[in-house]
Amino acid sequence: MLAGFLTQTAGLSLSTMPLALIRALVPLLLLLLTGCGSEWNWNQKLIVTVETPSGPARGEAVVRVNITTTPDAITPPEARGMHSAYTGEAAMVALGEGRYLFALLGAEVQRTIETFGDAPPGFGVKAGKAAVGEWNDTIVAMRERRPLPRRAWPRFVTFADIADPASVQLVDPDDLAATFGPGHRIAAVELELTGEAPTDGAVEKVLGWIGSLKGRLKPTNKKFADELTFEETLYADRFVQRAIK
Repeated sequence: MLAGFLTQTAGLSLSTMPLALIRALVPLLLLLLTGCGSEWNWNQKLIVTVETPSGPARGEAVVRVNITTTPDAITPPEARGMHSAYTGEAAMVALGEGRYLFALLGAEVQRTIETFGDAPPGFGVKAGKAAVGEWNDTIVAMRERRPLPRRAWPRFVTFADIADPASVQLVDPDDLAATFGPGHRIAAVELELTGEAPTDGAVEKVLGWIGSLKGRLKPTNKKFADELTFEETLYADRFVQRAIK
Protein backbone atom coordinates (compact mmCIF):
# COMPACT_ATOMS: atom_id res chain seq x y z
CA MET A 1 0.00 0.00 0.00
CA LEU A 2 2.77 2.39 0.90
CA ALA A 3 4.61 1.65 -2.33
CA GLY A 4 1.49 2.25 -4.40
CA PHE A 5 0.71 5.47 -2.55
CA LEU A 6 4.16 6.88 -3.10
CA THR A 7 4.28 5.81 -6.74
CA GLN A 8 0.89 7.32 -7.57
CA THR A 9 1.20 10.55 -5.63
CA ALA A 10 4.87 11.41 -5.73
CA GLY A 11 6.36 9.23 -8.49
CA LEU A 12 8.67 7.62 -5.94
CA SER A 13 9.82 4.01 -5.64
CA LEU A 14 10.73 2.22 -2.43
CA SER A 15 13.80 0.75 -4.12
CA THR A 16 15.22 4.21 -4.79
CA MET A 17 14.19 5.96 -1.57
CA PRO A 18 16.51 6.50 1.39
CA LEU A 19 15.59 4.28 4.34
CA ALA A 20 15.38 7.29 6.63
CA LEU A 21 12.74 8.90 4.40
CA ILE A 22 10.69 5.68 4.32
CA ARG A 23 10.75 5.51 8.12
CA ALA A 24 9.58 9.11 8.31
CA LEU A 25 6.73 8.64 5.83
CA VAL A 26 5.24 5.42 7.25
CA PRO A 27 3.87 7.00 10.47
CA LEU A 28 2.46 9.92 8.47
CA LEU A 29 0.65 7.62 6.06
CA LEU A 30 -0.77 5.55 8.91
CA LEU A 31 -1.97 8.75 10.55
CA LEU A 32 -3.73 9.82 7.38
CA LEU A 33 -5.37 6.43 6.91
CA THR A 34 -6.59 6.08 10.50
CA GLY A 35 -7.34 9.70 11.30
CA CYS A 36 -10.01 10.41 8.67
CA GLY A 37 -13.08 12.37 9.73
CA SER A 38 -16.68 11.26 9.25
CA GLU A 39 -19.55 12.68 7.24
CA TRP A 40 -23.35 12.39 7.37
CA ASN A 41 -26.03 13.77 5.07
CA TRP A 42 -29.80 13.78 5.39
CA ASN A 43 -32.74 15.64 3.87
CA GLN A 44 -35.43 17.20 6.01
CA LYS A 45 -38.66 18.81 4.93
CA LEU A 46 -40.32 21.71 6.75
CA ILE A 47 -44.09 21.76 6.29
CA VAL A 48 -46.15 24.80 7.29
CA THR A 49 -49.96 24.66 7.28
CA VAL A 50 -51.99 27.86 7.58
CA GLU A 51 -55.72 28.10 8.19
CA THR A 52 -57.34 30.75 5.99
CA PRO A 53 -60.95 31.88 5.47
CA SER A 54 -61.00 29.86 2.25
CA GLY A 55 -59.48 26.69 3.75
CA PRO A 56 -56.04 25.35 4.66
CA ALA A 57 -52.96 26.42 2.71
CA ARG A 58 -49.70 24.51 2.91
CA GLY A 59 -46.11 25.16 1.93
CA GLU A 60 -43.04 22.97 2.23
CA ALA A 61 -39.37 22.87 1.35
CA VAL A 62 -36.62 20.26 1.63
CA VAL A 63 -33.19 21.15 3.00
CA ARG A 64 -30.09 18.95 2.81
CA VAL A 65 -28.05 18.86 6.01
CA ASN A 66 -24.36 17.99 6.01
CA ILE A 67 -22.42 17.08 9.17
CA THR A 68 -18.68 16.47 9.18
CA THR A 69 -16.16 15.66 11.88
CA THR A 70 -12.50 16.55 11.73
CA PRO A 71 -9.79 13.88 11.99
CA ASP A 72 -8.44 14.52 15.48
CA ALA A 73 -5.06 12.96 14.78
CA ILE A 74 -4.09 15.59 12.22
CA THR A 75 -6.29 18.54 13.26
CA PRO A 76 -5.24 21.24 15.74
CA PRO A 77 -7.29 21.07 18.98
CA GLU A 78 -8.94 24.44 18.35
CA ALA A 79 -10.28 23.25 14.98
CA ARG A 80 -11.58 19.85 16.08
CA GLY A 81 -15.23 18.93 16.42
CA MET A 82 -18.37 18.65 14.33
CA HIS A 83 -19.29 21.12 11.63
CA SER A 84 -22.64 21.58 9.95
CA ALA A 85 -23.88 23.13 6.72
CA TYR A 86 -27.08 23.01 4.72
CA THR A 87 -28.43 23.73 1.25
CA GLY A 88 -32.00 24.38 0.16
CA GLU A 89 -34.71 27.00 0.32
CA ALA A 90 -37.16 28.58 2.71
CA ALA A 91 -40.62 27.03 2.87
CA MET A 92 -43.31 29.40 1.63
CA VAL A 93 -47.10 29.37 1.82
CA ALA A 94 -49.16 31.09 -0.89
CA LEU A 95 -52.05 32.91 0.77
CA GLY A 96 -53.70 34.42 -2.28
CA GLU A 97 -53.69 37.88 -3.85
CA GLY A 98 -49.92 37.75 -4.29
CA ARG A 99 -49.25 37.29 -0.57
CA TYR A 100 -46.80 34.74 0.78
CA LEU A 101 -45.62 33.59 4.19
CA PHE A 102 -41.93 32.58 4.26
CA ALA A 103 -40.35 30.35 6.93
CA LEU A 104 -36.75 31.51 6.95
CA LEU A 105 -33.72 29.23 6.81
CA GLY A 106 -31.39 28.98 9.79
CA ALA A 107 -30.63 26.64 12.74
CA GLU A 108 -31.50 23.61 10.59
CA VAL A 109 -29.52 21.11 12.66
CA GLN A 110 -30.96 22.50 15.88
CA ARG A 111 -34.44 21.83 14.51
CA THR A 112 -33.46 18.23 13.85
CA ILE A 113 -32.15 17.85 17.40
CA GLU A 114 -35.23 19.49 18.94
CA THR A 115 -37.59 17.26 16.94
CA PHE A 116 -35.77 13.92 16.77
CA GLY A 117 -33.37 14.18 19.71
CA ASP A 118 -34.89 11.10 21.35
CA ALA A 119 -33.93 8.88 18.41
CA PRO A 120 -31.54 6.09 19.51
CA PRO A 121 -29.18 6.40 21.26
CA GLY A 122 -30.57 9.83 22.11
CA PHE A 123 -28.78 13.04 21.31
CA GLY A 124 -26.73 14.17 24.30
CA VAL A 125 -27.68 11.17 26.43
CA LYS A 126 -24.20 9.68 26.12
CA ALA A 127 -21.08 11.78 26.02
CA GLY A 128 -18.55 11.70 23.24
CA LYS A 129 -18.28 11.89 19.49
CA ALA A 130 -19.07 8.19 19.03
CA ALA A 131 -22.52 8.54 20.61
CA VAL A 132 -23.35 11.56 18.46
CA GLY A 133 -22.17 9.60 15.44
CA GLU A 134 -24.62 6.81 16.34
CA TRP A 135 -27.42 9.36 16.54
CA ASN A 136 -26.42 10.79 13.16
CA ASP A 137 -26.53 7.28 11.69
CA THR A 138 -30.07 6.87 13.02
CA ILE A 139 -31.22 10.21 11.59
CA VAL A 140 -29.78 9.39 8.15
CA ALA A 141 -31.87 6.19 8.03
CA MET A 142 -35.09 7.59 9.53
CA ARG A 143 -38.18 8.44 7.47
CA GLU A 144 -40.63 10.10 9.82
CA ARG A 145 -42.66 13.29 10.26
CA ARG A 146 -43.20 14.99 13.61
CA PRO A 147 -44.52 18.34 14.87
CA LEU A 148 -41.71 20.87 15.20
CA PRO A 149 -41.57 22.04 18.84
CA ARG A 150 -42.72 25.63 19.21
CA ARG A 151 -39.33 26.72 20.56
CA ALA A 152 -37.70 25.54 17.31
CA TRP A 153 -40.07 27.28 14.90
CA PRO A 154 -38.37 29.41 12.24
CA ARG A 155 -38.81 33.15 11.92
CA PHE A 156 -41.59 34.12 9.52
CA VAL A 157 -41.70 37.05 7.11
CA THR A 158 -43.79 38.39 4.25
CA PHE A 159 -43.52 41.24 1.74
CA ALA A 160 -45.88 44.18 1.38
CA ASP A 161 -44.77 44.21 -2.27
CA ILE A 162 -43.41 40.89 -3.49
CA ALA A 163 -41.32 42.72 -6.11
CA ASP A 164 -39.61 44.93 -3.51
CA PRO A 165 -37.14 43.23 -1.13
CA ALA A 166 -37.11 46.30 1.12
CA SER A 167 -40.81 45.76 1.87
CA VAL A 168 -40.01 42.65 3.93
CA GLN A 169 -41.99 42.42 7.18
CA LEU A 170 -41.55 40.21 10.23
CA VAL A 171 -44.68 38.17 10.96
CA ASP A 172 -45.85 37.17 14.44
CA PRO A 173 -46.54 33.41 14.18
CA ASP A 174 -49.01 33.69 17.06
CA ASP A 175 -50.97 36.46 15.35
CA LEU A 176 -51.10 35.97 11.59
CA ALA A 177 -54.39 37.87 11.52
CA ALA A 178 -52.49 41.07 12.32
CA THR A 179 -50.66 40.78 9.00
CA PHE A 180 -52.98 38.78 6.72
CA GLY A 181 -56.40 39.53 8.18
CA PRO A 182 -59.03 37.69 10.25
CA GLY A 183 -59.23 33.93 9.84
CA HIS A 184 -55.50 33.35 9.28
CA ARG A 185 -53.48 31.31 11.75
CA ILE A 186 -50.66 28.77 11.69
CA ALA A 187 -52.27 25.38 12.17
CA ALA A 188 -49.11 23.24 12.12
CA VAL A 189 -45.36 23.34 11.63
CA GLU A 190 -43.82 19.92 11.03
CA LEU A 191 -40.42 18.45 10.24
CA GLU A 192 -39.99 15.31 8.17
CA LEU A 193 -36.88 13.23 7.52
CA THR A 194 -37.29 12.35 3.86
CA GLY A 195 -35.66 10.87 0.80
CA GLU A 196 -36.95 13.71 -1.36
CA ALA A 197 -34.41 15.93 -3.11
CA PRO A 198 -33.69 19.44 -1.79
CA THR A 199 -36.01 22.16 -3.06
CA ASP A 200 -34.48 24.03 -5.97
CA GLY A 201 -35.87 27.06 -7.75
CA ALA A 202 -39.22 27.51 -6.03
CA VAL A 203 -38.28 30.69 -4.16
CA GLU A 204 -36.68 32.26 -7.23
CA LYS A 205 -39.95 31.85 -9.12
CA VAL A 206 -41.69 34.06 -6.55
CA LEU A 207 -38.83 36.37 -5.57
CA GLY A 208 -37.40 37.10 -9.00
CA TRP A 209 -34.82 39.47 -7.55
CA ILE A 210 -33.31 37.03 -5.00
CA GLY A 211 -30.50 35.76 -7.25
CA SER A 212 -29.16 39.22 -8.07
CA LEU A 213 -29.58 40.82 -4.65
CA LYS A 214 -26.42 42.37 -3.22
CA GLY A 215 -26.34 43.21 0.46
CA ARG A 216 -29.31 43.36 2.81
CA LEU A 217 -32.91 43.11 1.71
CA LYS A 218 -33.66 46.34 3.54
CA PRO A 219 -30.69 48.75 3.24
CA THR A 220 -29.98 51.02 6.17
CA ASN A 221 -27.54 53.72 7.21
CA LYS A 222 -27.56 52.62 10.83
CA LYS A 223 -24.05 52.08 12.17
CA PHE A 224 -24.56 49.72 15.10
CA ALA A 225 -25.97 46.21 15.14
CA ASP A 226 -28.16 46.85 18.18
CA GLU A 227 -29.94 49.60 16.24
CA LEU A 228 -31.11 47.28 13.47
CA THR A 229 -34.61 45.90 13.19
CA PHE A 230 -34.91 42.21 12.37
CA GLU A 231 -35.83 43.04 8.79
CA GLU A 232 -32.67 45.11 8.43
CA THR A 233 -30.49 42.09 9.27
CA LEU A 234 -31.79 39.88 6.45
CA TYR A 235 -29.77 38.70 3.46
CA ALA A 236 -30.72 36.43 0.57
CA ASP A 237 -29.22 33.40 2.30
CA ARG A 238 -32.17 33.27 4.70
CA PHE A 239 -34.31 32.38 1.67
CA VAL A 240 -31.94 30.39 -0.53
CA GLN A 241 -28.76 28.58 0.47
CA ARG A 242 -26.70 26.96 -2.26
CA ALA A 243 -23.67 24.71 -1.97
CA ILE A 244 -20.34 26.51 -2.33
CA LYS A 245 -18.83 25.58 -5.69
